[in-house]
Amino acid sequence: MAADPTGFASEELDGIRLGLRLRLIVLPAAMALVLVLVPWPQSLFYLPILLLICALGYANYRLRCGPAGRPWHSYLFALADAVIICIAVAVPNPLFADPLPVPVVLRFNAAGFLVLIIVMAAFSLSPRLVLFTGLATVAAWTATILLILAQPGVRTDVGRIGGSSTQFSNADILSAMGDPGFVDIGVELQRVVILLLLTLAATEVARRSRAYAVRRSEAVRARSNLERYFPPNLVAELVDSHEPFAVRSDQPAAVLFVDLVGFTRLAERLPPDEMFALLQQLHRILEDVVFQHGGTLNKFLGDGAMITFGTPRAGARDAVAALSCVVDLQAAMAAWNGRRAAAGKPVLRLAVGAHYGPVVLGDVGSERQFEFAVLGDVVNVAARLEEATRSQGCLALVSEALVGRAAAEGGEACQGLLSGFSDPQEIALRGRAERLLARSFGADARSA
Repeated sequence: MAADPTGFASEELDGIRLGLRLRLIVLPAAMALVLVLVPWPQSLFYLPILLLICALGYANYRLRCGPAGRPWHSYLFALADAVIICIAVAVPNPLFADPLPVPVVLRFNAAGFLVLIIVMAAFSLSPRLVLFTGLATVAAWTATILLILAQPGVRTDVGRIGGSSTQFSNADILSAMGDPGFVDIGVELQRVVILLLLTLAATEVARRSRAYAVRRSEAVRARSNLERYFPPNLVAELVDSHEPFAVRSDQPAAVLFVDLVGFTRLAERLPPDEMFALLQQLHRILEDVVFQHGGTLNKFLGDGAMITFGTPRAGARDAVAALSCVVDLQAAMAAWNGRRAAAGKPVLRLAVGAHYGPVVLGDVGSERQFEFAVLGDVVNVAARLEEATRSQGCLALVSEALVGRAAAEGGEACQGLLSGFSDPQEIALRGRAERLLARSFGADARSA
């Protein structure tokens, strides 16, 4: 099957699989019924026909599973089902020495198998396929009746059989029913009408089921996208939320910017596949550490990322979690560098800037494309702190606002986190007149 970005093709395939299961249950039951009702060996005429219908259902499913499968293949199989059933009705059983007249076979209501074909088509979640299947069964059955009526000795007029051309009695009806060449047009017309009504009902059921399946596929895709950016414990809340992000809100949050130092120069020497592999490993490290602390990956920025704590919902220990994330990111990088050094690869350094304060949350963009955004001066300051790590010769810079908030949230437990940080010092940030109090973490050996 072709790539399925929406995930709906798998829903369709599940429906076809369910229809196949129904076919493999109903038709063997029909075979058992044939063995009971039709004498042996005359029943051998019908068993291969039922086996063929089972085989067609399986072939349709296998074809749709493979790369050569196309939706229109199912239409051909549906038409084949209807034609085979009608042929089984119209052709006398050659294994009978004295086969029953075809008009008598009609009274066994073989059209019931056409009903099953329509029902099984409804599992495909394709209203068009169901409508086509129903119309194909009606057309095939009508053609079968017309062919039977064209045979010599077939009669349809009750009055003529009973001896009256204008009106007929119950005795006339009983006489007609006892005539092996009699075909009740009224009954056959009822069957055609019932098949048409069933087709319309099954088509509507398929349409509604398809709409539900599409909504479910979109929900699964949306949840998968959320899980790329939000920790698992927040995804369910976001999916069930009735408040759209389009409603802007102000709230305090911690913002981190991370960047792989010297990646541009490194990328000049790396083949494209190695460069992308490196970025994937970095993103995996960021995702593991950030989600471990309940943060949000607001966006990946090539060789870096913007991370937030306290979005989309503020928590009681957002600052502590952010400060812990800064420390653990550097620990994860140290472990990664150990593996890289053992493989003879250059050591990498991750610069981190973190700040805490009020931010604005909401959707930004146009009607064609938008994204959840965290905006405000806190975001700008965090980005500038990440830049300043180069001039300060450190791996991370966290604002005193973040440290103060973490101390208020964590109390004495926060002191252990601060053991690796320097004392607060005033930092000059690009584009800002006022200097900012911040603490550094880890020395960048290249600036020593």
